[in-house]
Amino acid sequence: MHIEEEIAQIYLCKQGHNPVQYEPAGNVPPDFFIDNRVAVEVRRLNENYFTGANTEGLEQKQITLFKCVDNVLAKHNTLPATTNSYGLVLEYGRPVGDLNKIKHRLDQELNAFIHNPNRITPHAIQISIHFKVTILKRPFINDKLFCIYIDRDNDGGGLLEDLYVSNINYCIAEKTSKISTYQNKYKEWWLLFIDFIGWDLYSWESYSMINRIQKSSAWNKIIIVNVNANKLLEM
Repeated sequence: MHIEEEIAQIYLCKQGHNPVQYEPAGNVPPDFFIDNRVAVEVRRLNENYFTGANTEGLEQKQITLFKCVDNVLAKHNTLPATTNSYGLVLEYGRPVGDLNKIKHRLDQELNAFIHNPNRITPHAIQISIHFKVTILKRPFINDKLFCIYIDRDNDGGGLLEDLYVSNINYCIAEKTSKISTYQNKYKEWWLLFIDFIGWDLYSWESYSMINRIQKSSAWNKIIIVNVNANKLLEM
């Protein structure tokens, strides 16, 4: 069970639904069957990067990039931080570039920085066209010479309403297509989103925003809850 399904299960139980069956038909929709009548599909609501016909969750590239950087830092962190520790600020966009080339370039730059007797910070390094690293001196020394301080995803963010509407509409369409083969097996379908965008949601009261959400007739109810399993919106 993925984390979003665990949160969904907590939410459904908190709402008093009984029984709450996980994957009643196996590894096919729905994710849950509740009250012996409602099929519930669960989807992580995340920011996506839209380019042409391709879409990817922003965190997908972030995870692979962080692993690449961590591998380089692990190599250099075998050296003791005797005088200073340093934090890396990562700034990136898409396409990030070839991760092997990024790893090699970052390794070279950190090696040069370490062996420079005059380590001046902040020290900015353009690793690839869309990936920049800035080295900052940390205010205290710890057991690691380098660590990731801050990251900035240049493809993230945007106007709150537009951000949510575009990603909700994309996720609704994706899930609607996924259940089409199984639609007639259950009388009622709910779509439950777990919000991993995690911004302040006062604008949920905006009727203009709700009217921009393209709710498919495939769903009797669409619910959005936060990572603490509290409801944010029901349509």
